[in-house]
Order: sequence, then C-alpha cells, then structure tokens
Amino acid sequence: MENLAQLFDDLLSDLTDQHGAPQPERFQSEEAFAQKISEYRVLLAGLAAESRYLRKRFEDDPNMASADLAVRVKTLATYCKVTARLLNEGILRSRGNIAPPPDFDRLTASIPGLSYLIDQRWEEVQVCQNTGAYLAAIVLMGSLLESLLLARATRDAALLDRSKYALRNAKGQLEALENWHLNDLLRVSYDLSWIKSSPSEFHELLRKFRSLIHPWSEANSRQEWGGAACAACWRQLNRAVEDLLDT
Repeated sequence: MENLAQLFDDLLSDLTDQHGAPQPERFQSEEAFAQKISEYRVLLAGLAAESRYLRKRFEDDPNMASADLAVRVKTLATYCKVTARLLNEGILRSRGNIAPPPDFDRLTASIPGLSYLIDQRWEEVQVCQNTGAYLAAIVLMGSLLESLLLARATRDAALLDRSKYALRNAKGQLEALENWHLNDLLRVSYDLSWIKSSPSEFHELLRKFRSLIHPWSEANSRQEWGGAACAACWRQLNRAVEDLLDT
C-alpha cells in the first residue's frame, strides 16, 4: 500500500513544483498531459473496490474537460494528493494481484450482459481473497459457478433430458432452469461430462454457498472460513471453469 501511495506522490511531483503549485508549463503538448491522465487511471485500477466512487468522481469531473490546461493540471494534482492521503490513512487499499478472467463469451453469449457481470465478479472474488474477506469470496465463487452452469444448461437445454439427475416435477417433466439449485446443476453437468470433477469433490463451502449467506447457517455449519478453505474453493472453481470451456 505504501508503494502504491508513493506512485501517486511521484505522479503528483510531475505535476507540481516543490511547494505544491501546479506546473502546466511542463507540458508542451496535449499528448504529454494525456499520458499523465493515463498514468493516474492505471494507478486507480490498482485500488480495491471501495475506490469506485473516486474513479467515477474523477471521470465525471467537469474540470478535467476544461479548455484551460492549468485547470486540468491543478485538478489532476488534487486527485493525486487526495488518493495518496486516503491510501496512507487506510481508507483506500490496493486490490492486490488479480488474474484476468478467462474468455467466458462461448458460455454466456446467449445471455446479453452476463459475460461483463461474470468478469466483474471474477475480479471481485480475488479482491476479497486479497483483503481477507474469505466468506464473501466463497459466496461470490458459488454465484459465479452457478451462473456459468446455468449458462451452459441454457445453451444445451435439449441435452438436459438425457440426465437421470435432471430436476423434474411431479409429472416427470423438466423443471424450469430458474428452479434448479447449484447441486442439481453440478450433478447434471457431471453426468453429461460438462465437468470432470464429481459433485462430491466440490468443497462443502462452495456447494452450499447459498446457505452461507445466512448467519444462522454459518453458525451451525461448524466450518472453518479461513484462507485455506477459500483457496480450496478457488481451485475447484478454476477446475470447473476449465472443464466447461473445454466442452
């Protein structure tokens, strides 16, 4: 976190003199200043989710659209100074290392907007892991897995009837997919060879993620919620994602 704060301070020093006064004369072209704006955005992208308000405030700030370069330099310098202070005070945090999401489009193309949301959650899961919010990470992983399995089932709905584990109503007809639970989807996906790991291999915390949302269920589960359990769930999720994309 200190290193990231220092990077904002270094950027600030490129914009101001030793007394903190903005120095627009340092930029002989719009391209030179645009590079500093890009640097600030890159550094912002390295912050955890609580920085979203700051990012939006910066992107919407009318001063950054001013025709006066001096105004824009002063505004960017102010944002750099505020961001570094918030980091040093622990109000903002680094998001840590984030692995990019796989290409989910093959699974999610039939559902508009789903790929974007899954990409966002893929990042947020890792932010939670990096900051020690392990239970939140596991809940998000479960939601990710269920969404991907639902997307796979939607894409090949005609195949569901082949599985003996398919969820059916009292008349023996397939239930609508919105009535299926994660366990149902896992069993059918394994039966149809969409995933190679059997449902029994999936970590209990991940398979029962919905119940973990409720403190009562958490209190009665007698499970450990630490980093080891979270890492096990992350490995299982990645294995399932690889299987789904391969098939």
